[in-house]
Amino acid sequence: LAYGVVIFAVGFFVVKKPRTSEGYFLAGRKLRWPFIGASLLASNISAEHFVGLAGGGYLVGMAIGAAYEWSAIFCLLPLILVFLSFYLKNRIYTVPEFLERRFSPGVRSLLSWIMVIFSILTKISISLWASALVFQTLFQWDPRLVIWIVAVITALYTMKGGLTTVVYTDAIQTVVLLSAACVLTVLGLQEVGGIGALHARVPAELFKAFKPASDPNIPWTGAIFGVICLGGAFYWSMDQVLVQRAFAAKSLDEGRKGAIFAGALKLLIPFVLVVPGIIARALWPDLSSADQAYPKLLGAVMPHGLLGLTVAGISAALMGHMSATFNSISTMFTRDFYLKRRPT
Repeated sequence: LAYGVVIFAVGFFVVKKPRTSEGYFLAGRKLRWPFIGASLLASNISAEHFVGLAGGGYLVGMAIGAAYEWSAIFCLLPLILVFLSFYLKNRIYTVPEFLERRFSPGVRSLLSWIMVIFSILTKISISLWASALVFQTLFQWDPRLVIWIVAVITALYTMKGGLTTVVYTDAIQTVVLLSAACVLTVLGLQEVGGIGALHARVPAELFKAFKPASDPNIPWTGAIFGVICLGGAFYWSMDQVLVQRAFAAKSLDEGRKGAIFAGALKLLIPFVLVVPGIIARALWPDLSSADQAYPKLLGAVMPHGLLGLTVAGISAALMGHMSATFNSISTMFTRDFYLKRRPT
C-alpha cells in the first residue's frame, strides 16, 4: 500500500507536465546516469522474469541466468561503444528515425510498425498475464481484474508526465523489486538449510553457468551466437523501449555510464531470480509446472509483511516495464506516423 501511494504521488503530483515534445518524450534530454541505468533495468525486468527465470532455474539452473542476464553486459557494448554516439549526435527521438536518415523512409516505417506490434504482442500482453498468474496463485485474485487495474493505472501516470515520470518512478521501482527479490532468496536459503544443503539436494548441473553444445535447452553455442551476437545486441542497442532512456541522456558520457550501471545491476538478477527456482527444486522436486516455482516459494517462506514487499516488488517490475513500453509505443506512433500526416 505504501508503495502504491508513493508511485501515485510521484506519477501524478511530483513530476510537472512537460511543455514541449522533447520534454515529454525525452525528459528534456537532461537525464543523469543513475536514473538512466535504473530505468534501463526496470524497463527490461518485468513480472514474467520473476515467473520465467525462477521456472528456468527449476528446470535447467544457472545457465538460463548466464545466457539471458549476464550476457547483457556484452550486449550493451555495441550501444556504449558504437550506437549511442550516433543517436545523441543526430538528436533523434526513435530508432526508426535514425534508420530513415541512414537508409530510407520505407525502412523507418517498416521497423516502426514491427516494433509497435511486437511491443503490444510480446511485452505488454505477456507481462500482464505473468503478473495475473502470480497474484491468482497467491491471493486467488481474478486475473482479468489484475490486468485492467495495473494497465489503467500505469497508463494514466505515464500519459501525464511522459518519460520524466517513467524514469523517476523506475528509480523507485528498481530499488523495490531488487529488495523484494533479495529477501525471498535469503529466506529461501534459510528454509532449505543454506547453500551447502542446497548443493546436496539438487543435481550438480543446475549450478553450471554454461552447458555443453549438445545440451537440448541452452547450449553454450546458442547462448553466445544467438543471444549475445544477434538477439541481445539488437535488444540492448536498438529496441526503442530500452534505448529511449539513453536518448534522453544529458551527454554521451552520462548515457554510457548509465548503460554500464544497468549492466552492473544485471549481474544481480540470476542470484535473486534464478536461485529461488533452484531452491524450489530442492523443496518441491515434483511440481507439475516449473512456472509454479516462484509463487510456491513465495507462499511457503514469506511472512505476511514481507509478502507485501514481494507483491510490491512484482508490481514494481511490471509497472516499470509497462510504463516504459507505453511511453516508447506512443513516441514511435507520434513521431513515425502521426507527424508524417499532420506535421504541424
